[in-house]
Amino acid sequence: MTIRRGARRLSSLAKLGELVVTDDAKQEVGRLRALLGEVTKLKTKYSSDPAPIDFGYYKTKLDPALVESIEANYASIVFPDTVEPTDAAAIASARQSKLSGFMTEADALIDESQERIKELKATIDTMQAKMTGPDTCVTDVYEQYPDIEAEVDDEIKNHQWSKDVL
Repeated sequence: MTIRRGARRLSSLAKLGELVVTDDAKQEVGRLRALLGEVTKLKTKYSSDPAPIDFGYYKTKLDPALVESIEANYASIVFPDTVEPTDAAAIASARQSKLSGFMTEADALIDESQERIKELKATIDTMQAKMTGPDTCVTDVYEQYPDIEAEVDDEIKNHQWSKDVL
């Protein structure tokens, strides 16, 4: 059935090739035709199961313990089951509910981040307002940092002239 559908597509590609005018378009149709032929050839090649591995033959040519180890590993391979179309709807709904949970969590994280951004912007604004510069005098610093004024007055009172120098 798939090969028949592929043959129909090849004929529709031939019709498409007749309809296109430019050389680039004809070249692209030719590339698509070659690609479809390659896919069809691979489908035919791999449509049947591969031949079983003859581990007995390899035991005569290689170290038997190594081959037995490889055979045990090969036998333990479990391929996942293919999803049946009837199960696809259940899987899709489960994934959709999981996705909606992720989206709710993401929205909460976004709100939390926006609040944190507001806090950080307020902190930056405060720091910029308190920033000292060449025009800043001691009274400005005392207004911005009252605890420094008390500390300086205490140091002067107790004659601690080089307390914070080192």
